[in-house]
Amino acid sequence: MKLSRRHLLTLASLATASGMVACSASGSGKGSSAPGSDRGTPSPMEVLRTWIPSTLAFAAPMVGFGRQLEANGMVGKVDVQTWASVDVLTSLLVNGEADVAATPSYVSANLYNKGADLRLAAITVWGMLYLLGPSEVTETDDLGVLRGKRVGVPMPNNMPDLVFRYLLKEQSVPTDELEIVPFTEPQELLNAFVQGGIEFAVLLEHPATVAIAKATQAGRQVTRVANLQKVWAKVTGGEARFPMAGIAVSQRIATDTSLLGAILDDLGSAVAQVNAAEDATVTKIAETTQVDAGIVKQVIPRLQLEMVPANDAKQELTNFFTRLSTLSPDIIGGKLPDEEFFLVDPR
Repeated sequence: MKLSRRHLLTLASLATASGMVACSASGSGKGSSAPGSDRGTPSPMEVLRTWIPSTLAFAAPMVGFGRQLEANGMVGKVDVQTWASVDVLTSLLVNGEADVAATPSYVSANLYNKGADLRLAAITVWGMLYLLGPSEVTETDDLGVLRGKRVGVPMPNNMPDLVFRYLLKEQSVPTDELEIVPFTEPQELLNAFVQGGIEFAVLLEHPATVAIAKATQAGRQVTRVANLQKVWAKVTGGEARFPMAGIAVSQRIATDTSLLGAILDDLGSAVAQVNAAEDATVTKIAETTQVDAGIVKQVIPRLQLEMVPANDAKQELTNFFTRLSTLSPDIIGGKLPDEEFFLVDPR
């Protein structure tokens, strides 16, 4: 499959499926840094241009990002803006207008393999994909319960779809033994599930939590039939997680080990703050994403947030990429990224 503008835009706007998040693109700002920096030499930047999607899962770990960097003088200002399309993201990265960008892991690999001058600094989001269905269905890690059922799946031929199909294949559930109904627009899938037009649905967070709440309000009793991270662990023999999203940085950042280390420190602190889920943090996330604070509080544990430097996560990344590539090698640009893609923690 091609990493199309529609697919990436859809991923960036998954949270809007709840009708609660407005995704917007901001014009790129010009940042500057001290010229002539040597590798590993502290080199304060005037502005660290940071770009994220506006979905809760991506925005949450970045809400507190930048405070340490500004406090310790590594940067003058951390400017956080949102990207909303593959055109914007690619332009920012290729033209050197982004220093830090939150992206799905496979998107970073795809752009890197297509020549974008970026590197993966860390993984922060470790899987938040769920199968929802009628409450009378007992929670399970066996997708065989879907034989003969209709299942709505968002983003055909993209990550949620590929993970789901891979798990079906590994559990010997042929796709012709169930009906997979593709939905390009997550809003349509969420509505169909809430209204009962689709019996089962594969959804990411936070739309999964919103779908359950809305279905309950509509008089339909639904539940999380399967945590697909647990199903992933069952079929792969690994942990109940996969490296879903993280932080890519420009070559300018990648070659400044002092600044890169400071960014990882700051990012780690920001993620820990979110996981602590204190009221002030929850309120800030709710204000940033326009998602109800009660939903934010419920969703945080399911985001599986952990800051792991890219090279430390390399084995899990290559495993994830390799498995998805058995269904669609184009998702990562046709090949595994080389060693230079995975930045080593310089701290």
